[in-house]
Amino acid sequence: MTANQFQIVVGENNVAILGDEQEYHKVNQIIIHESFNESKSFEYDFAIIKLIEPVILTPKVDLVNLPLENMHELAGKSARVLGWGLNENDTQPTLLSEIQMVIFPNLACKNNFRFSKVKFSATTDNHICALSADEKSATCFGDSGGEKSI
Repeated sequence: MTANQFQIVVGENNVAILGDEQEYHKVNQIIIHESFNESKSFEYDFAIIKLIEPVILTPKVDLVNLPLENMHELAGKSARVLGWGLNENDTQPTLLSEIQMVIFPNLACKNNFRFSKVKFSATTDNHICALSADEKSATCFGDSGGEKSI
């Protein structure tokens, strides 16, 4: 796929309501991480998207800062994750979902996380291991690429 086949929407939190707060942006360039290999793993599963026009910051549109810390030093910190992933009924939600998670050492995930029935066998040193405070909620299929602020 090429950049001109994509459009970025900012300021959207409810896809069922068309309002005047959303902005649509054309994509100029997509830069996929050079080490990404979908058939191998989901390591480096991110890209930089350059827009043709700049995004205007508003109360609903803001920057997400990337952590400057070593990822291995994030254990114990709280992370807010936003996404449009599938809900408990395996359907796409109309409202943007948000969950608070706690970051754990990756070794805990690699060793079949003790609080979860899910085995995190794909976890590598380049992943961030997190679980919700209630130990029942999680990110889901479709949340990839969503905001995670720490």
